[in-house]
Amino acid sequence: MKDHKHESSSELEEQLKFFENLEIPYNRDKKAVWDEMTKKIEAIPPRKIVPLIWTRIAVAAVLIMTFSVAFMRFYTTTITCERGRHLAYTLPDNSTVQLNAASTISFAPYWWSFQRQVSLEGEAFFEVEKGSSFIVASELGYTEVLGTSFNIYARDTAYVVFCKTGKVGVHTTKDDQSLILTPSELGLLQKDVLKKQTAIDATISIGWLNNKFLFDNVNLVRVLEELERQYDAKINYEGVVSPDLMYGGFFDKTENIDTALEMIGANFGFSFIKVQENLYNVEINS
Repeated sequence: MKDHKHESSSELEEQLKFFENLEIPYNRDKKAVWDEMTKKIEAIPPRKIVPLIWTRIAVAAVLIMTFSVAFMRFYTTTITCERGRHLAYTLPDNSTVQLNAASTISFAPYWWSFQRQVSLEGEAFFEVEKGSSFIVASELGYTEVLGTSFNIYARDTAYVVFCKTGKVGVHTTKDDQSLILTPSELGLLQKDVLKKQTAIDATISIGWLNNKFLFDNVNLVRVLEELERQYDAKINYEGVVSPDLMYGGFFDKTENIDTALEMIGANFGFSFIKVQENLYNVEINS
């Protein structure tokens, strides 16, 4: 039979010894407490710490990658065709563009494999290699194709698209009107309304590629502006030529500008007085 009294006595003695050996920190001086804390700290196994240099390398890599992507996305190449000239240019995917006088395109060459997009101001004819979506954006609208050939005229308030081959999607920027063009069809933005015309004579829309300019009931001011661009000339017609006059005619850029001006003058009773090289004043014949 167990002696519970003896067992309880032994447990009590052990507890007393424990409390006798226990020291309360506030009864010890600062040095003793500090020394003991130091020993405990030294006894703690060191944690594995990633060197700061690797953190810096990782941050630098992220920054370089971010900068590289931004550079690829926003770096642009700009091609400008001066007045009096035409210019042929090959895009990164071997699509080609013919720029008319006083026209500009821009695109992101390093982003081309992700998005084939060109910005256009002026007039240009595109022959697009088959592939992903190809977009030509202008202020008043944008044209989207996969692989085709087409002409875009985007100057001031005019936006005209002619489809030579394939299919072309034309969209307005302002209110997202849209239409699909097939060969020999033309889309034009007229008084904020996108319209389609069919059975268009290609020589009217893209004759400029061969230096031929054919006008069919076109505003005379627009005709004179085209002459200024093609010959890098200045024609002082303001206040003399009415903005309501319409013209139908033809001129060949390989000929002298004087020939074209004489034809226009004969139709309207105007004289184009040559002040100096490539500078003309318009007078009404008496």
